[in-house]
Amino acid sequence: MNKILARLAIAAVTLVAAFSFANSAAATPSDAITCDVGSYSSTGYASVSEGVTCLLTPPGTYQNQPGATAPIVCPAGTFAAFYGLIACLQSESGRYAPVNSVVALPCHAGTYSGPGQGACTLASAGHYVADIQSASQAECALGTYQPLTEQTACLPAPAGTYVATTGATSYTDCPIDKTTATSGATSAADCNISTLVTILVSPSPTATPTPAPTAAPVVMPAPTPTHIPVDLRVQNVAGLKIPKSVKVGAKFSFGKVIPAGLAVKASASGSCKVSTSASGYNVTAAKAAGVCKLTLTNQGNGTFMPVNTQVLVKVLR
Repeated sequence: MNKILARLAIAAVTLVAAFSFANSAAATPSDAITCDVGSYSSTGYASVSEGVTCLLTPPGTYQNQPGATAPIVCPAGTFAAFYGLIACLQSESGRYAPVNSVVALPCHAGTYSGPGQGACTLASAGHYVADIQSASQAECALGTYQPLTEQTACLPAPAGTYVATTGATSYTDCPIDKTTATSGATSAADCNISTLVTILVSPSPTATPTPAPTAAPVVMPAPTPTHIPVDLRVQNVAGLKIPKSVKVGAKFSFGKVIPAGLAVKASASGSCKVSTSASGYNVTAAKAAGVCKLTLTNQGNGTFMPVNTQVLVKVLR
């Protein structure tokens, strides 16, 4: 019995396979022509009797196999500009092509690309890309820096600073008592301008004792001025501290007393304003870069002459 059932099962499978093959053969009309590479149809062939035509693959796609039923989309980094292509073209350096592109697009300034890229790469910090359709980025030169990405140029080191390496993202300050002649300095050796100045506080002529009159007139030598060195980066005269440079919007304070206990008056012009506090003066930098000019004055006394000097403070971005 089991042998009979097994033979019947085998016969049934054979009949199904033969029926399927016959139907498959019948499904393809006698006038069918297989679609060539670069074309496709819903059936993979063209047939007049069925009204089926092979279509060329549209731009942005391709087909490299005959008898295809659909086109293939160009992957990222490639493009197809025409109908009926059997392969997509690779985008060249300085251009990019997203998926399904019909043309490779140029990278804008601040970005770059190598061949076959689906998107442009941003210029990294310390680098720049000045032109469109660039294949690579460039390092910032000596004396320049760039802290941001996707930039088209580098920034010169401000006066009082330097950049001694290429591809820099920041600058280095000069020593506190030195500055540079110009911006764009390339080494510490360029910090060769002293920021020290001298405020002259001269003894009053009335403070010099007058000798008793003699038969012959006596010519007195001119009084010798007292020189007090002052650092413009950090003004420090008997507790008076004034920075050489500040950021926009920053605040700083300094006292009211200079040598010999003389009270000093302070006023401001340019990129800052000054207000009085119990302990000294408060200075607020403007919200735009410029120069803050502080004028320091006093009336002097019997020992010291009046003082009238100006201190410049740079307001930096």
